[in-house]
Amino acid sequence: MLLSHLFDGGVLIVRLHEGLDVGTRGAAVWEFEALLGSYRPRTVVMELPPAAGAAVVSTVLRAERLCRAAGASLALVARHLSEAQGALRSHGLEVHATASQAIQSVESARSDADRDAAAA
Repeated sequence: MLLSHLFDGGVLIVRLHEGLDVGTRGAAVWEFEALLGSYRPRTVVMELPPAAGAAVVSTVLRAERLCRAAGASLALVARHLSEAQGALRSHGLEVHATASQAIQSVESARSDADRDAAAA
């Protein structure tokens, strides 16, 4: 199992497990895509493993594209510092310390976008 998940209140929380590497990232993306299609969440929170390397970054970037195509927002959580966080930030993705902070950030951004759309 490359990832586990919880669906609660319209939020899909996905935890990437240790051991994700170049040989398994395709399977992880496939599992993620199946979850996204099954639950159709508006918000996805992805929790990164402590040792997040290049395969995790690649998986997250693919997940972000899938979420965008599905109309869902992706928020990232990392409880440990890793090189991956800098790489993800360089791609414009925020990394939060907790799931609740990540969800709050997504909801705030969505409210701002809704307000801007209403003003236009």
